[in-house]
Amino acid sequence: MLSATVRTSLFSRMRESSGLPALGYPLPAAERVAVVGARLRAEPGVRSFPHWSTSNLEAWKPQALAGPRSELFAMGALRRQGYLALPDLRFPLVVLSSLPEGPLSAEQHERLWFLFELPVYEQIRSTDETLLGWECDARDGWHLACDEHGAPKLTLAELRAAGWRGAQLRSFCGCGQPCHRLVVEPLLPLRARAAVAGHSAHDGNSLLYAS
Repeated sequence: MLSATVRTSLFSRMRESSGLPALGYPLPAAERVAVVGARLRAEPGVRSFPHWSTSNLEAWKPQALAGPRSELFAMGALRRQGYLALPDLRFPLVVLSSLPEGPLSAEQHERLWFLFELPVYEQIRSTDETLLGWECDARDGWHLACDEHGAPKLTLAELRAAGWRGAQLRSFCGCGQPCHRLVVEPLLPLRARAAVAGHSAHDGNSLLYAS
């Protein structure tokens, strides 16, 4: 049970961050999730450390981590070198990816596994940390967040301009849910993105890029 001091601190953080996007951690069993290098909505069990230090992370004793890949790489390196002790860490990582970064590469997945030995879920976030897409247990692309009219918040033009390749599908995901789903290939090199941005989108199972 939370003490009165802890409850007061939590409610204060929740009020201050009520307008921020939520994390949406995929596994409810994780009781303490640290969001590093970003500020998201404070919720029971979720705390943001936009400017983290080893001491405040160790004091929080997170069971799971979420944050941009650069922050997780830095934390993992400190942990491997013995400068950061997170003994309770045992739930999957959540990588917050931006459109310009593109999806994690196979090499980056391997590096995160080497550093943490934990599975990874990836989310696509806008510049203001709004959730645009997320991976589910099926790991077959991303579910796309939709607006109040049911249209994906992430447009094909935005994806093409950022160099993403693949397809946007309206179908059942492997997890069993009907959704707008994004299935992508690795990010294009920067020099190739301008040409891709000019390609027209197709209706139906819309192609983001066709080679």
